[in-house]
Amino acid sequence: INQELQNISLKIENITSRAKDDKSDLKQMLESKKDPSTGVAATLPIVETRSANAIIQTAAILNGAVTSNGGAAIDERRFDWGTTSSCADGWTSSVSVSGSSFWYDLFGLTPGKTYYFRAWAHNSAGWSHGNVLSFTTPSQVCTPDSKRCNGNNVETCNSIGSGWTVTQSCGSGQTCSNGQCISSCTNEC
Repeated sequence: INQELQNISLKIENITSRAKDDKSDLKQMLESKKDPSTGVAATLPIVETRSANAIIQTAAILNGAVTSNGGAAIDERRFDWGTTSSCADGWTSSVSVSGSSFWYDLFGLTPGKTYYFRAWAHNSAGWSHGNVLSFTTPSQVCTPDSKRCNGNNVETCNSIGSGWTVTQSCGSGQTCSNGQCISSCTNEC
């Protein structure tokens, strides 16, 4: 019985020693999460993904906000985005920031396509993100570089297909036909 009591006593000592080590490890982990400027243990920031705006055929502005910094300075903000709700097509590099709001001008989009995006923020406790939102770019209103007549003017569709610009006014003795100025004189003008 003495031997069994000694074995149990050794097991209790091992468990107590491991518990002290675990407590020490936990304390070190919590200390490492403290914000150096405040000495308070940080939590993950709370991030809100906000609706995109200024949406055109090939670009949009993604918006987000940090609604709580988690007790530590926010040292990075970004967005992930894509053509599926996993937002796996890309990460933004740097964003514009004003107060708690941040945004990114996303270019190179395809007209008539749905895009998904999510806001992210980082502090000393780690990364967190907002919900996934989506927007759809408008379809093209015209084929880029195509021409048409509008009265006696030739109009050309811009390079992104979002609208028409007058590129030539037909002069006297001319008329616009099939996107070009042609002579309207049958004999002499």
